[in-house]
Amino acid sequence: TLAFDKLAFRTGWREDDQYLLLEGVGNLGISHAHNEVNGIVRLNHLGRHWVVSNGYGRRAGMSNVNESFNTRIRGPEDHNMLVLQKDGEIVRDLPVCNALLQQGQQGDLLYATCGLMGYGGANWFRTLIVLADRFVLVVDRVEIVQPGLEKGHVEWNCLGDVGDCAEGFRLEQKGVWMDVISDSGWEAERGLADRSASWKSVLDGAGYPHASFPLKKLIFHMPAVEVGQTHCLATLLAATRSDRSEFALSQPATGRAIITGPHGQREGTEVVDCDLELRIAGESLEVGFAAIPELPRELKN
Repeated sequence: TLAFDKLAFRTGWREDDQYLLLEGVGNLGISHAHNEVNGIVRLNHLGRHWVVSNGYGRRAGMSNVNESFNTRIRGPEDHNMLVLQKDGEIVRDLPVCNALLQQGQQGDLLYATCGLMGYGGANWFRTLIVLADRFVLVVDRVEIVQPGLEKGHVEWNCLGDVGDCAEGFRLEQKGVWMDVISDSGWEAERGLADRSASWKSVLDGAGYPHASFPLKKLIFHMPAVEVGQTHCLATLLAATRSDRSEFALSQPATGRAIITGPHGQREGTEVVDCDLELRIAGESLEVGFAAIPELPRELKN
């Protein structure tokens, strides 16, 4: 079967270790009743929570429990995923599950590709490329297959103070930073994310002393939504204890991304898996991919 519940990457069980969790099942009618399928639930690294899934609590500042319960944002907005709009409204009729199209590991280099088919008139493919204890590269590929979509964006809901940097954003949480950058040409925007009372309680109290309320939302807008188009957003998420960026991301051509920076003792690491090609040479990780992945027979109809 291609369906799965969760997909997790973890380098260890210590506070500083790198951890990523992706949701494989979940819309308003199943699982935890959130539209979050193919979304990243959590990204932790270097003792910090960076990317978090929002909308689990009542809206801050409301005292009536019944009213506040109905203010919960259950997605896809305020979750770390592709958000689409049709007929002036956010698309909330999501497929129930994701398809795991590929996964593998070569040393400290791990990867997986998931596909959410028939989401609001689009097929959305998300590839995760993890270099252990260094960074995560998220490659989102969107194929528009039906008319009616008006716009779309990929969003990241994050903890920390946010500033602009080359090709994106830089988050800070008391002496630790994370770059959220892209060279894909999608318009970038920042704003405020989830206003839930649960996050306010945690961040205003002593539960998590590294960031303050409210959470921040980092948005990359899809350039167009015409039938037959395919669009790609490659986003680098790289945490560091340095006040300077350690990695840079470029996309010199369609279907190609290059991450430059200290890759450690991983020279010569190479992966070729269907359309996905990964190669570490010197200070560069070169990534190659098709406009959309090759689909298994079960998903072609």
